[in-house]
Amino acid sequence: MQWTLSRFFQEHFMDRETRILAICLGAIAALGPFAMDMYLAAMPKMAADLGAAEGEIELSVMAFFIGFCGGQLVLGPLSDRTGRKPVVYFGLAMFFLSSIGCIFAGSVHQLMLWRLMQGIGGSIGMVIAMSSVRDKFSGHMAARMMSMVVIVLGLAPVVSPIIGGTLLTFGPWQWIFYALALLSALVFFIVWRFMPEPRSPEARAQSNPRHALRNYGRLLVNREFIPYAGGMALTQGGFFAYLSSASVVLIGYYGLTPLEFSAAFAVNALGLTLTARFAHKLIARYGAVVLARRAMTFRAAVTVLMTLLLVLGGLTLPAFLVLCFFFVGSLGLVMPTCSLLALDRQGKLAGTASALMGACGFGCGALGALAVGLLTDGTAMALVIVITAATVGALVLALTTFSDEAGVQPLPASS
Repeated sequence: MQWTLSRFFQEHFMDRETRILAICLGAIAALGPFAMDMYLAAMPKMAADLGAAEGEIELSVMAFFIGFCGGQLVLGPLSDRTGRKPVVYFGLAMFFLSSIGCIFAGSVHQLMLWRLMQGIGGSIGMVIAMSSVRDKFSGHMAARMMSMVVIVLGLAPVVSPIIGGTLLTFGPWQWIFYALALLSALVFFIVWRFMPEPRSPEARAQSNPRHALRNYGRLLVNREFIPYAGGMALTQGGFFAYLSSASVVLIGYYGLTPLEFSAAFAVNALGLTLTARFAHKLIARYGAVVLARRAMTFRAAVTVLMTLLLVLGGLTLPAFLVLCFFFVGSLGLVMPTCSLLALDRQGKLAGTASALMGACGFGCGALGALAVGLLTDGTAMALVIVITAATVGALVLALTTFSDEAGVQPLPASS
């Protein structure tokens, strides 16, 4: 009985310092999803107010992705040297100022500029969260922490579109960016007051941001990094294509209201949260590589079925919603496994590797959003084509380049 209780508390609880770090990393990681998802339901109204086509407003999502990508490439290596917290302070300040700028944007081009800067500021979320996990943990504990970060990344899309839709019901779309500014100020306080510095002085002393380009070059040819970062990038590319165009498809084509869209979007994100909650247990049972391959196979099958239904004229609203639920929900298994596999052996370069992984992911996200924006015809066709190409590409990469010996292996049955 005592052994059972001990296992229970080891499984479900952490020490105080770890809990505080997890909460802080979750708060930082939530910024990006909030900035991406909270205003999606407002895109048709924003297009009308700014005198732009819906495709042009969708490009503001791409601008955010570009800033998110470029910011990580610079701020990741910088955080290896300075520590994680100073870079977090800088990113949060830029996020706050650019959110205010979005409020007063007078044209779609001004909006895109402020969204670019917002992406740079928000880029600290993903890169700091992932690299901080690698700073402090390894093995199955790292898998648990990665899963927790992904849970936050799933919960944020559950909450943010509902908040955005509610704000849009009672006020103009600018209220959404006021809320984002307030959120960044709150996260700033949480980090300043509670977050310990995860990067040790010794690790900081051994890092040099001036070597970033050389380190990026090494990582790009490192077989212990690039296959998994590439799988993660293609997976994120499909997901961000979905994020950038889901409101246009569900509201503009299928006829949902903004609040109905928020509810549908939240259900999908809830599926992501649930799968991420059990990802570390499945990694312990099957190993990271096996789980990643199985999840990618499932995702590819879902999108291929979506394509077939589209071609045959059977992609009804219920079918589209169900398949999107499986598409988004299974992301909760791919993200922690690929992140763990990519960062597992990059200890001294955790920030640089996390930055490059994030930049690849959001670079693919920008390309996915751009492709959907250019191909959009008012139906679901562009979205379905892009996400199918991304998921099938990720599966091919996993089957051909993932090493069976990589990353966290299954735990022995007796453990």
